[in-house]
Amino acid sequence: MRGKGGFNGSWSTPVIIHVDDHDELIVVESSQVASYDPKTGKQLWTCSGLPQQVFASPAIGEGVLVAMGHQIPSGSQIMAVKLGGKGDITATNRLWQKQLPREYIGSGIIANGCVFLIADNGTALCLDIKNGETKWQQRLKGASGGPGGSWSSLVRVGDRLLITNHSGVTFVVKAAPTFDLLQTNPISKEKTCASLALSDGQVFVRTHESLWCIGKASH
Repeated sequence: MRGKGGFNGSWSTPVIIHVDDHDELIVVESSQVASYDPKTGKQLWTCSGLPQQVFASPAIGEGVLVAMGHQIPSGSQIMAVKLGGKGDITATNRLWQKQLPREYIGSGIIANGCVFLIADNGTALCLDIKNGETKWQQRLKGASGGPGGSWSSLVRVGDRLLITNHSGVTFVVKAAPTFDLLQTNPISKEKTCASLALSDGQVFVRTHESLWCIGKASH
């Protein structure tokens, strides 16, 4: 994982998961995904197939990990990996790999047999986690005249996804293989690049000017 400086590298946040009877520390690195024993640091497995520049943290669920990276000069490369195994599992556990024309900065969500993503231009995308097939893609448009792109990570609440764009608009989309926009919630004309934070039934939104708390007052 030693870096060499420059623009290539990983800005992804590591994730600890429980697989079979043990914990694994999952790191999306430049060019590959790697798993480590969080107690000893020993590398458990690797799976290659990513570009050298990575932003998003992995989406993990239903026994599958989905990771992606920035494809220079543009676009993204995404792959799905079946969890488990030892050593180099590229040939045995990589389920699929594909190129996407847009940039995906925020992290996705796996639910109901799909992985859900949001592109930098505000287009939501749903892929089948078994084969990478596109189930749907839909441009989410919020406040008129405001920036419609998104760098935020998706947040799941039950069977709903919360997706926030640069205009501070949060879209509520059903986590399903067919597109269903349930609500569009603008909070202000303030811009944001941050992801939502949820705690005790409240939603926190950090814009460029303010910190918003939405929900019932806690006692």
